[in-house]
Amino acid sequence: MPRRRSGQARPLADLLAELGQRSDMRYGRRRLDTTQAIEGALQAVLGDDAAARCQPAGYVGTTAILACRSNASAQIVAMYLPQIMDDMRRRVDHADVQELRLTVAPEYWAAV
Repeated sequence: MPRRRSGQARPLADLLAELGQRSDMRYGRRRLDTTQAIEGALQAVLGDDAAARCQPAGYVGTTAILACRSNASAQIVAMYLPQIMDDMRRRVDHADVQELRLTVAPEYWAAV
């Protein structure tokens, strides 16, 4: 249970260290690291143009969902899924994601 406020100010570093120990915060940080690793792997394997047509959209258990702009983009990404997974695993030291799943979701790019 968190400490109650005693009236004295606590150093910000102490508060941040306490937050970093919470399991929900660590899990969120792991997901952020994984998302950044997937984005980096897409760019490294596919190049800038193809990676711009596909982005991480969410997670279901140990599966990461990648939203692609079109069917053609999804087919291109599907050919490189093993290389993307290998690159992603090299970028993060934990293996929360065991599978990548593709979906076509043009609504992610409605504003572009």
